[in-house]
Amino acid sequence: MKIRAEEEEAVASEAPQEGKRLTPDSVQKVADLRFVSSVKGQRSKVSSSLRSSVTGPHCRTLSGVRPQTLYLSVCPSENQVWRSPAVTCLQVGDPAHLRAMLRPLRLLLSGLQTQPSRCCSSFVSRMRYVNRLKEDDEACTAALKDGSIFLFHRLSPLLRCTDVGTFSPATLTCSDVQSVLQRLGSDGSSLKEAVLIGCSEQNQAQFCLDVGELDQAAVEEASQGTFIDLRKAFFLLPAAEAPLVSKGQALLRWHQSTRFCGASGQPTQRNRAGSQRFCRSSSTVYYPKMSAVAVALVSDGKRCLLGRQPSFPRGLYSALAGFCDMGETLEEALCREVAEEVGLEIQSISYSSSQHWPFPHSSFMLGCHALVSPAHTQLCVDCSELEDARWFTVDEITRALQVKPRRGDPPILWLPPKHALANRLIREWVEQQWQSKGGA
Repeated sequence: MKIRAEEEEAVASEAPQEGKRLTPDSVQKVADLRFVSSVKGQRSKVSSSLRSSVTGPHCRTLSGVRPQTLYLSVCPSENQVWRSPAVTCLQVGDPAHLRAMLRPLRLLLSGLQTQPSRCCSSFVSRMRYVNRLKEDDEACTAALKDGSIFLFHRLSPLLRCTDVGTFSPATLTCSDVQSVLQRLGSDGSSLKEAVLIGCSEQNQAQFCLDVGELDQAAVEEASQGTFIDLRKAFFLLPAAEAPLVSKGQALLRWHQSTRFCGASGQPTQRNRAGSQRFCRSSSTVYYPKMSAVAVALVSDGKRCLLGRQPSFPRGLYSALAGFCDMGETLEEALCREVAEEVGLEIQSISYSSSQHWPFPHSSFMLGCHALVSPAHTQLCVDCSELEDARWFTVDEITRALQVKPRRGDPPILWLPPKHALANRLIREWVEQQWQSKGGA
């Protein structure tokens, strides 16, 4: 696809040359010019497709662009579409409107053998949108009106039973919540306490709100849902929805516990999104925090080590875990915890993955696999830390992964649920063991 002479000159003037410093602005300009040129080759098709979709009173003409040339550029993070002749910039406030408007372009570009050089993923778009809401109070207020709200009652999330018998978070609109509050005699001012959680894949802002000052049964009836303690709700929800609910509860709890400044004792104020609190007296800014927890699945090469605390349900064993002390690295915390709890020395550590865990008060779980010497596997359990710790073979763990505990007589051995990071570590270890046996 050829680039016109004037565009080649423009690209060349912005391209890096010997002795010329390359700046982010020049890189962006080159990307913009090449993106426009790549789409311009299809202008006859694009023009007819967009002429009917990009119209209306909200369009404004851009200056400095040749009127006889079709220019087209899309920036999802800004929700804008640029085009010419009589080049216009359409400000799109409704994501659904934007997607419908861009459908002809998306269908056209999907058939091109050469994709445009400039692109912006939907993930990047959503993250920039959420960041903007955190920094712009007016934008966040506007997003709340069109966003979705998850209700909590004294930190218990509102769930609804689906047609297939599973549970799902009750998703309410701003007008739904206003209707519930008005029905229960509230003036609706509590909506200002809603906290931004994130953004859905449909570019809809997501908020959480605790209505603990209202009667629980009345709210449940008005909203057609049930408030369930998070420790139960966390394991009733699908894997994709549980983190959303736990994040919402964690943010609400943080706001409840950070109402006063630790330096001045004065009340703190929050920004509109609820992403920070600040004290005007001491000029201190507070941000939500998580406590780092090191989680280790210890193995001697053929067996894995699991332990249980006195508070665990009968028969439940899990990976070893402990809070990181101030100034410790992850590796140092793992070595210390394993030495304290079972009297073993770790030889090597490999990182696996991480997870936000809402219990007891927003923990940041860092999961690792730890290897000890097969010659030094004698356990010395600290009974003040653990009730029991044992080595398990891969066959025992494989059978335990298939167990579904029920009320009544609990199984002799069962493992953490699928949502838990410890379960992921155990499954990774089992898979590795079976792969090793297959290779042998």
